[in-house]
Amino acid sequence: MKEIESLWDEVRELSLGTSSTTIDHLPSPPSPLHFLRNYVSPNKPCIISNAITHWPALFLWPNVSYLSHSLCHSSVSLHLTPHGRADSLVPSTPTHDSLCFASANVQRVPFPRALDCVLNSQPGKFVAYLQQQNDCFRTEYSAALGSDCDAHIGWATEALGCLPEAVNLWIGNHFSETSFHKDHYENLYAVVSGKKHFLLLPPTDVHRLYIRNYPAAQYSYSEEDGEFKLEMEDPVRYVPWCSVNPYPSPEAKESEMAKFPLYFDGPKPFECTVNAGEVLYLPSMWFHHVRQSSDDEGCTIAINYWYDMQFDIKYAYFNFLQSIHYRSTLTQPKREKYSGLMVFLVVLSDFGQWD
Repeated sequence: MKEIESLWDEVRELSLGTSSTTIDHLPSPPSPLHFLRNYVSPNKPCIISNAITHWPALFLWPNVSYLSHSLCHSSVSLHLTPHGRADSLVPSTPTHDSLCFASANVQRVPFPRALDCVLNSQPGKFVAYLQQQNDCFRTEYSAALGSDCDAHIGWATEALGCLPEAVNLWIGNHFSETSFHKDHYENLYAVVSGKKHFLLLPPTDVHRLYIRNYPAAQYSYSEEDGEFKLEMEDPVRYVPWCSVNPYPSPEAKESEMAKFPLYFDGPKPFECTVNAGEVLYLPSMWFHHVRQSSDDEGCTIAINYWYDMQFDIKYAYFNFLQSIHYRSTLTQPKREKYSGLMVFLVVLSDFGQWD
């Protein structure tokens, strides 16, 4: 099965046209035809400059007083975690080594209060993130902020032949981090303030991320004592998730590299930083890990447009590749038998994760 490892290099050299860890950076928006031919069809990411320079949001949203005033009567979904890592793998108990998939505590609060929580986040106490991924911009923010940005990315809409399925707003800080995951959407990710730092891996590298089933849990949060509690779901629900942390602590680095050699010893991931005013095209099913840097006000703000992907032969190829048992899947802990249909349904359900 060494052919799988050969595939990682061949995809970079033949399909992506590079053996480096950088992606294309376009100085201006492409034509719809150029975008479709050179990036969407080959499933190839790129960064586009000067695509949103006409947005009032670029100079209005970094001013937190503008946001608070504009949204003073709005209630929004605020995500809280003790450390800034929502929807990630954490120990199921403080004294137990087994991991679970932990989701954030979500509260509906007035926007000024939510923004104050973002700006005053302290790891160990709480880290707040405005990042409800359910078309939240159009449902929670657009009445006040819709005129500050485009409803869709015109050249992408024309190339993809449809309007966005969802438009999401992200307001966070430098404490927030998103673990490796993939989305079944064509993603146009526009940074308005601060910076987003991405690690990217093509879908063909699926085995390098050691996707395994983890029991689901959710944080609860007590405002009275300021403490989080991690509660396992009952009945137990399992979530397939990437096991690799690309930035292990110095103490854990050696053991992490030994556990996940296909990632750490394989081709380097693509790295890119998306600055304010730039747009990242993140193709469907690409695995991505995200960290961020705040602006001078202490925020990182972005808006992304999720367009439906084509469930075509590339999707069939990916499902076939993922179904092959390779070195990263041979040690998968057994819990119950899944039919091929169930695995397919689990993959289909893996929509809309968090950046």
